[in-house]
Amino acid sequence: KDASSQPKQHVTTEQLNYQDQDRWELESGDAQSPINIDTSKIVPMQDAGDIQLDYNTTVQDEEDNGHTIQVDDTGTAQINGRTFAFTQFHFHAPSEHTINGKHYPVEVHFVH
Repeated sequence: KDASSQPKQHVTTEQLNYQDQDRWELESGDAQSPINIDTSKIVPMQDAGDIQLDYNTTVQDEEDNGHTIQVDDTGTAQINGRTFAFTQFHFHAPSEHTINGKHYPVEVHFVH
């Protein structure tokens, strides 16, 4: 959705709903989650070295926060030479995003 012409608002996770997506703030661009991944438009990475994951194998903390199961941890992901600090992962059931228009039973988000 094009949100550029809508008044912006700060929201907490308790206030998020998909009926009011056009009012969600955007860091950049003109679209907001959820998205549909159209596999016919995927651009392959140049080589396997473009992504390096360095996540801990020991969980720091886990919590059922009433919305999802969230697992806090640390580590990094390097993508095309840029480093991103890993903070947590959590689940959505059913999936929040779609692939070729199809939802799946579960989806995991890795938050950096």
